Amino acid sequence: MRSSESLAARADRSVSSSPTGAAFTAAQRDRLFDAILVDDVVDAETRLPARIGFDYPADTLQACFALCRDLWSTGFDRPMLVAMIAQLLRGRPLDDLQRRRFKAVRAKFKHFRYAYRLYGADHQVPQSFDRVTIVMGKLQDAIRNHQRAATISHALALRLLLSRPFVRRLERDARNVAMTDAASFRRMFEDDAARLTTLIAQPTVSGRELHAGRKIIGRQVSFYDTLRTLAPSQDAYDMSRSLSAINGLMGELHDELIEEKMIDSTAYDSDRFAMPADIARRLAELVAGFGNAVADRADGQSPVVAR
Repeated sequence: MRSSESLAARADRSVSSSPTGAAFTAAQRDRLFDAILVDDVVDAETRLPARIGFDYPADTLQACFALCRDLWSTGFDRPMLVAMIAQLLRGRPLDDLQRRRFKAVRAKFKHFRYAYRLYGADHQVPQSFDRVTIVMGKLQDAIRNHQRAATISHALALRLLLSRPFVRRLERDARNVAMTDAASFRRMFEDDAARLTTLIAQPTVSGRELHAGRKIIGRQVSFYDTLRTLAPSQDAYDMSRSLSAINGLMGELHDELIEEKMIDSTAYDSDRFAMPADIARRLAELVAGFGNAVADRADGQSPVVAR
């Protein structure tokens, strides 16, 4: 039976009862991270909910942000990262375990960056946090592609960004975020739906347009991953897995385009291509569901968001 206690109230209660002061349990953080690890895995068969809702109360959105922040803060191991960077600067590559650990930390940064965009009042990421996340991504790519010069360059940049004063700024920003409200959150999802509608209406797209669409999908995956952790339901799970499939397919295609860009930098923006059929079909089904949510609002109905 679903508890009538709000998500925000449950978060407040867990803070007061936790001996470590952590807002959420390790099990909740693990469940969320497990979902993040498969947020680009393509399931052969997925299904969207019969009705997609855009209306979520403010306490649900606040709890989602709090869980994302908790996952980030408990997973941000500065001493470990500093030691890895020192190893790279000495010319010693990371072993497989270290690479997995670095990837895990960066995944938590990415998820929290999405949280700023989803749940912050201005839907913007603090510049300092964005810089760290971007540099971590560049370093991860350089390591994976065995690019020695780029690895050194990005490792040096990340080391500067991991200075104690800079890290204190990251922590301070994370504690002092004005939260969005239900109306603003809904407008953001409606804007996303409009952008995706425009994307699939075009007969051809460029690499940059594909990437812009994928960023929308990635942000929405992160929301439903968090939602299904906090308030498990079939609808939240179905949305998460459907969006993950689209995210994975678009990501694979974008990776191919990036490889071409390394050969011809103009192709990424100038070359246009028809969206692959599987991606186009899944996006069309998603946009149709979003359209129903907008229609429900116009008709004064309250969309079902869980069952």
